[in-house]
Amino acid sequence: MVLTLATSSPSMAWTYWVLAVAGELDDATAPGLGARMARLLGSNPRAGLLLDLGGVTFIDCAGLRPLVQAHRRLGEQLYLRSLRRAVLKVVDLVGLANVFQILPAGTSWPDATWRTEGVARSYELSTPSRNAR
Repeated sequence: MVLTLATSSPSMAWTYWVLAVAGELDDATAPGLGARMARLLGSNPRAGLLLDLGGVTFIDCAGLRPLVQAHRRLGEQLYLRSLRRAVLKVVDLVGLANVFQILPAGTSWPDATWRTEGVARSYELSTPSRNAR
């Protein structure tokens, strides 16, 4: 399976990266997501991060690791958006639903300066198909 990451960079008017994640987020793909988030945040240490997880079809505890690490670094400057029911269930089961700031699909909160257009790059991280395991 492939995990796809797409980013929009912060401009002068806004200070949040938007990272759209799609595919399976597990032990094979989580390190790539963590590395990508670290690069983004390292390039603008004052920026926050909005993770759009609407395309994530599977997540396990290993897939949650980079999200927890990002939360430790960013605190309230980390937002998760568009979680599918199955992903939200895992987040809730491990007790993180009240830790993360979770936004519904299509939310442009916290203010009108959030932007999702102008996706700069798309990255694919390959992992074996869940059915092949």
